[in-house]
Amino acid sequence: MIKFSLIVRTRPGWAPLYVLDFEAPQLPREGDYLSVQRPATGATSEDMIVRKVWWRFAHPMQAVFDTDYHVGALTEAMVECEAATSLYSSEPWRQRLIGSDAPRFEYEGIPPATSET
Repeated sequence: MIKFSLIVRTRPGWAPLYVLDFEAPQLPREGDYLSVQRPATGATSEDMIVRKVWWRFAHPMQAVFDTDYHVGALTEAMVECEAATSLYSSEPWRQRLIGSDAPRFEYEGIPPATSET
């Protein structure tokens, strides 16, 4: 399992709305759709699109060339996301994103949800 921090922004480069830590079998990739459900939102969610994945490593080798064998390790992984809306977005999430030009996920064959439903 890989531990990583999920950084959620309304737009790339803007200050984070929040940061949550997760553990998963692999890191999400750029372009992936993520949906976070929290107890207060029930079956609805906070939705986002992965924009960047940041990997940080440490390596014990001191010089460019070394005769000894060294292995580095992952020290931190960060998944930066842009907030989005979808059919499953919670109403508070949709309200929070009004005026932000957040991307919207459309599902083939399913009419989009509106904030009135």
